[in-house]
Amino acid sequence: MTDVAIIIINYNTAKYTIDCIRAVQEKSVSGVTYQVIVVDNNSELDDYQYVRRNFPKQENFVLHRSVINTGFGG
Repeated sequence: MTDVAIIIINYNTAKYTIDCIRAVQEKSVSGVTYQVIVVDNNSELDDYQYVRRNFPKQENFVLHRSVINTGFGG
């Protein structure tokens, strides 16, 4: 069971998104399990591909690309 779920929305801000993911990895607390879910909100293809290339290859990291932009609250 996961203790904490972190959801990050990306919309044409790939470098900030990757920085955020790295900060989560660096600041994680021993003994606390977490899952990071990044939802790409239909960014430009280059932006999405940057996230995908730099995305951690770990089981607790999930990348989902939305085919429509539903806004940051969607």
